[in-house]
Parts: sequence; structure tokens; C-alpha cells
Amino acid sequence: MPVEFLTDEQAARYGQFDGNPTPEQLAQYFTLSEQDHALVAQRRRKHNTLGFEVQLCTLRFLGTFLTDPLRVPLVAVKHVAQQLRLPVKVFSKYGRREETRGEHQRLIRDYLAYQTFNGFQAVRLIRWLFAQLALGNPRPIELFDGATAYLEKHRIILPGVTVLARLIARVRERHAVRTFEGLSQRLTDH
Repeated sequence: MPVEFLTDEQAARYGQFDGNPTPEQLAQYFTLSEQDHALVAQRRRKHNTLGFEVQLCTLRFLGTFLTDPLRVPLVAVKHVAQQLRLPVKVFSKYGRREETRGEHQRLIRDYLAYQTFNGFQAVRLIRWLFAQLALGNPRPIELFDGATAYLEKHRIILPGVTVLARLIARVRERHAVRTFEGLSQRLTDH
């Protein structure tokens, strides 16, 4: 199935930090609320406290968790560490235990009311994609960007880039087949 509509650069940027967050983005996504502070108070170790909050802010900002939670720009880590009054250097110890990271992600997902991308969510997205195709003839990259925005709006954790690109390619292919069959049927009826 063709999914070549994404450039290597677009695929690499998806669900990742594309440089440092701006001061406005730091203020919007990486500033901790009182509720955030209360939630993190349950963490015992400094590196888990900082790592937990950085993952929380990452999900808010990117709509997904990073495979490697340490790949957050230093400016964002510093911003969170200052609010927690923790040294930035403790962040490098975060995530050594995959179980801890996974547990943190589950707690963060529940706290922020995000859902995982599963079969039910895929069906909802497919319906949305078919509706977009019925309204016009958007380019694949427009569908990809729109699907990403749809998922973020509905607080659904972004699936992998190839998962989303292949889903869009399949939907476009099915839509084209249905359109062709519908036109063929109309032509043979006359």
C-alpha cells in the first residue's frame, strides 16, 4: 500500500520535538498547575518526580509519549525542574526501569483523560477520514495533518507514524474503489 506521501523529514518530526519549544509553548504546555504538583507529590525519588512531570508535559505538547523519555529538549527539562526546585542533572537517571515509565504513562494518561489508539478509536478515525474524502479531494498529507489534529482534539494518543500513514492510504484506496464502483453502477444503469 503506498504511503510515500510523507517525506522522511515529515515522518521524523511526527510525534517528536522539532527543536526547542518557544517561550509561549513552555508557558502553555510545560508550566505546572497546582493539580500537577499534587499528583507528582506521590513520587519518592527526585529523578522520578522530574521525569514524571516531563512526561506529563510531553504528552500535553506532542500528543504522545516519547519512546525515549530523555529525548526532551533541555530547555523544557530546565523549565519543569525550576518549578519543582530540582537539579536538572537528576533527569538523566529517569526511565532506567521500564516498569516505572509504563506506570507513569498510565497514571498520566488517566490524569489528562487521554485514550490509547485502539480498534475503537481507529474506527472513529476511519469514519472521520471517509467524511473528509466525501467533502472533497484532500491530498494525503492534508488528511494526515487533519487526522493528527483530530486525534489531538479528542485526546487520543498518537499512533506510530507508519500506522497512521497506512491507515490513511487504505481509507483513500477504499474510497477510490467505492467511488469507481458507484460511478460504474450509474453508467451501466443508464
